[in-house]
Amino acid sequence: MASLSLINIPGRETPSNEQPSTTINNNGSHAKQPQLISVPRRMRLLEGCDQIKMNKLLLNVTFPRSLGVVKLVMSPDATVADLIRTAVGIYVREKRRPLLIEPVDTLRFQLHYSPFTFECLDPDQKLMVMQSRSCFLCTKPPPWLSSAPLVGYIELDRIY
Repeated sequence: MASLSLINIPGRETPSNEQPSTTINNNGSHAKQPQLISVPRRMRLLEGCDQIKMNKLLLNVTFPRSLGVVKLVMSPDATVADLIRTAVGIYVREKRRPLLIEPVDTLRFQLHYSPFTFECLDPDQKLMVMQSRSCFLCTKPPPWLSSAPLVGYIELDRIY
């Protein structure tokens, strides 16, 4: 088996610290060595930046007894109240079923991570600190129900 030797390419001067890019194979033909791939400058992260700031968030809001989710793209600096207002506005504009009668008071709604939890999201909370990008929109219980026991409570998520 013949050993491989490096040759110089005519017209190209090889610096002392760089290897030529061509070798001679066992059969005497020339073969190129793989070169390093350079990353374009625009794709490199800025030096000194430890994390990338999100520009937009894709959120899914599910309405009770509705077939599909409302998909929204919002700024991470927006609040949960902004999300509720925007989701209800899209739901009414698209005339989804069951219909919401206008004018809709968005203060009647609250956002939950799951339809099976009683804990609702704080309306002043920023969207970038939310634990999930999928939420469920429910109606708030009437004020008289918060002090009364839940005995005899049948259905509250009625959309008028």
